[in-house]
Amino acid sequence: MNDENRNTELVNWFKKALGTEECTVELQGMKEKGDGYLADINFAKITLNETNKNSQELYLIAKVSRTAVDMRSFSEDLCKREVAFYAEIVPLMYQFQKEKSIERPFKALPKCYKAFETKETEVIVQDNMVQKGYRLHNKRIPMNMNHIKLALRNYAKFHAISLALNDQRPEEFERIERNYTNLFLEKINLFEGMYKSTVEKVIGNLIEIGRSDLAKRYEKLMERGTCNILIDLFNDLPKERVITHADCHNGNLLFKYRDNEENNPTDMVMLDFQISCVFSPMIDLALFLYCGGSKVELDQLEYILEYYHKELSSFLSELGSDVEKLFPVSVMWEHWRKYAFHGFNGGTCILELFFVETDDVPNFDDTSTWQDDGSGSGDQKLFNIKVKNREPYLERLRDIVEHYLNFNKIH
Repeated sequence: MNDENRNTELVNWFKKALGTEECTVELQGMKEKGDGYLADINFAKITLNETNKNSQELYLIAKVSRTAVDMRSFSEDLCKREVAFYAEIVPLMYQFQKEKSIERPFKALPKCYKAFETKETEVIVQDNMVQKGYRLHNKRIPMNMNHIKLALRNYAKFHAISLALNDQRPEEFERIERNYTNLFLEKINLFEGMYKSTVEKVIGNLIEIGRSDLAKRYEKLMERGTCNILIDLFNDLPKERVITHADCHNGNLLFKYRDNEENNPTDMVMLDFQISCVFSPMIDLALFLYCGGSKVELDQLEYILEYYHKELSSFLSELGSDVEKLFPVSVMWEHWRKYAFHGFNGGTCILELFFVETDDVPNFDDTSTWQDDGSGSGDQKLFNIKVKNREPYLERLRDIVEHYLNFNKIH
């Protein structure tokens, strides 16, 4: 499709999302390389005509799934999952809170005007949160406790809604779960090359910094193979399960600050729900902490999880359910021990991307990297990247590996 036709299509999608033709759509370009892996992010300024009583200017984005054939075979159902999340799950969550007259409801998501599928792609039209003053935390710097606690409060509310729904409307939750399969598990073998490469890199990096002791312990942990460990983990579906974000690293969280005080965020939103699934809430917390924390924060894991649980308990009570019945603290720790590997492994894979220069970000538009030649090497090529500023990356890697191994007493 040429640029002119695509621009016409974008304008029509923005108008469809707003439910009106009485507006002017000024397209303002796309995000740069590396900012969206499965979709293009298109910016627009919308001016509602004066005949419209709500005349105003809106700054929106249209998240449009990429349509390259080789990528599409991998990404189509992931992009459809995110459409389902915004079109079905979010309205249900918001309505449930409204019925409960919640004073401070969960709303840590960009406003979605419409999420829909076309014959060729998927489209999600949302507020441009950057225009509203939200921005990414510097991915190369660990989050401080103010960021962590804000995220925990929001994830506690997000998870509490699922627990309360399952408690009070089990048939409705069962219907959601039936149509909300674990896409990550279904596609896990596609990542075998990446996982193998990551294990080799981590071992080599630990040896490079003089931590052969950690390298040996990590190698012991991974000896069954990453895919086998994760398949066993996700097949052990817990009774206490929620709709998860499942991709909650600090590249998918935007924060807002008052007076540019970057150490103390006042609000946040979560992004990217392509691999959202129904599972333990601990997969969200583990990925968030192993991607966003440093030794200082990870050493306070007990405090962090207890804080989360208090917030979960409080919001569940507001929703009319009892945390002691649905997710007592003992069960939370049991889940952490069983399922935190997913977040830890995700941290070791993703961390490298946080330290890559923009020019060195993998080219996700190069469809040759998505081709399956039977060797499992496509994803390995995709993540064959080099970090130039290695010291802070290696320090973070060492900290998360050491924490996980020590916590789980792997010697």
